[in-house]
Amino acid sequence: MLLELIARYYTLLWLAFAAIAFVKIILSYSFHGTLEGVNGILYALFKWYGEEEQEMEDFGPRRTMMRFHNIVTLMLYAMLGIILAATLIPKILGR
Repeated sequence: MLLELIARYYTLLWLAFAAIAFVKIILSYSFHGTLEGVNGILYALFKWYGEEEQEMEDFGPRRTMMRFHNIVTLMLYAMLGIILAATLIPKILGR
């Protein structure tokens, strides 16, 4: 039963990951104003704003946006973990 659910929703997991990545790229572009090529996009996807970076920002809404970016990044990592588990479970269970 678990394998059937994974097989049915595997494509949807990748689509959800793509949607989260798209939102993260759009937010990063609106926050920084520019993304330079594929390297900039990959950097924007996995960028984590630490406490020091947030403390250096003196404009309050930008700090809030950094925290929101961190939440979206956590969602992206969680989705990658779910996709990894959905990929490995059928291999482990022998199908």
